[in-house]
Amino acid sequence: MLHQQQIRDAVNKPGLKERRFFHPVLDTFVRDYSHVQRYSCQDVTVIKLVVYWRAGDTWYLVGEAKDVPL
Repeated sequence: MLHQQQIRDAVNKPGLKERRFFHPVLDTFVRDYSHVQRYSCQDVTVIKLVVYWRAGDTWYLVGEAKDVPL
């Protein structure tokens, strides 16, 4: 999807930056980051991630310290 958008940008065609298409991509990236975050915090940690854009949103990533090997 991202490569298709780069081609559309290069030829000045409307693309997939509409919220209904791009928001799920951002949401997936944020959810993947929360998986990484839970292993790297030493205490309870809350990160507020705000994307100010038409496809943006607000996400809260909550991590708790765990004795899990990397």
